[in-house]
Amino acid sequence: MIIAGIDVGSNSVRMLIAELIDGKIANILHTGRGITRLGGDLSHTGELNPEGVEKTLQLFETFNEAIEKYNVDKVLAVATSAVREAKDSIAFIKRANDIGIPLQAISGDDEAYYTYLGVSSLFGGVDCIIYDIGGGSSELIFVKDSKIVKIQSIPIGVVKLADRFDFSEPLDGEALELCEEYIRSNFQIAFNEGTFGIETIIGTAGSVTSVAAIDLKMDKYDPTIINGYTLDWETLDRIEAQLSSMNAEARLSIVGVERGREDLLIPGIMIIKGIMAHAGVKRSSISDYGLREGLIISAGRGL
Repeated sequence: MIIAGIDVGSNSVRMLIAELIDGKIANILHTGRGITRLGGDLSHTGELNPEGVEKTLQLFETFNEAIEKYNVDKVLAVATSAVREAKDSIAFIKRANDIGIPLQAISGDDEAYYTYLGVSSLFGGVDCIIYDIGGGSSELIFVKDSKIVKIQSIPIGVVKLADRFDFSEPLDGEALELCEEYIRSNFQIAFNEGTFGIETIIGTAGSVTSVAAIDLKMDKYDPTIINGYTLDWETLDRIEAQLSSMNAEARLSIVGVERGREDLLIPGIMIIKGIMAHAGVKRSSISDYGLREGLIISAGRGL
């Protein structure tokens, strides 16, 4: 069975077409993606970004071409935080459906579950805290003895932070500290019951993989190298200091920085460090697999 999984996020939109055999992803046939900033300014307007809407719908048209080319049997398309929260989401979903993408908004808990399916297909059997840093929300999945013991969706993501704090110019220590404290206070609720003895954390989604790409000086993104890569606290500090000393445009000169993420990488690093601090760890494993892969795996389970 050939499945297309589409993840419509607050900053980026990604599609994966893969062959599913015996409930496992056997062959990756096609990937597509684009940064559309769908949730840009949502915190202020309450609506999806008009330019982001048009970019996303244009991207859906190219997705349709790939879906037809690879004779996809089933398309699973989900929208996360931005579409969950926007007051004009129904109109956007209708437009997506009208051009052939069966889009639906999912809850934070559902988003976390699909992410768990995707990440655990690579890291199965590991007691861990899986975290997914999005544009509008971040999901935490506590996994013990191959079972989910807790899911927490935190309404903070890198696009929301960029709307609240200005990351376009060089940042001083005071500006960084204000944002760090905001992140710490909001993530405290997720750890108020402790970590269930879990000492491994695994991060997924664009912010995390982009920081890994910077550390690897990766001019062409390679998910096979990203999967299983480790970032430690010292590396995060070093990259954060480097990015904070530059304005957004200058950051694009750094190998691994993708246009559209230049103002989102610093809040992404802050969230990673905030999760590390609450979990009491100094390093994080990285997974390129996440929500898209989880959607595809769910098709084999009839979910």
